[in-house]
Amino acid sequence: MSPVVRRTVLVVEDDEQMRELYRQELINAGYTVITVADGMDALHRIDQGLTPDVVILDLALPRLSGLDVYQEMKAHARTRNVPIIVVTGTDTRELNQTDFAFVFRKPVTSDALVRAIDAVAVV
Repeated sequence: MSPVVRRTVLVVEDDEQMRELYRQELINAGYTVITVADGMDALHRIDQGLTPDVVILDLALPRLSGLDVYQEMKAHARTRNVPIIVVTGTDTRELNQTDFAFVFRKPVTSDALVRAIDAVAVV
């Protein structure tokens, strides 16, 4: 029997209720989940050595926007290929959606989020 590989999801969401909902649903789906409330904390965790398998990223964040987090991750070899799933309440029409694994407008169902992560977090 092969060992169970738990994929790590970094959730970058400033809304505490949404962050907790995502955390609980993703843990229930078998993922290891790390949550942060803003873009600076996300980059700090990555700078400390975290290389998540998938990032759930809000765009409207305090201190550092989701787009800035995306650009920083893409600028570094260790994180440039990490799939990013955008979940945001902001207008996404100006986004180049091919830059992201998925782009969702809030509200998004937990099922849709788990399916998106399952699709990009291939073992």
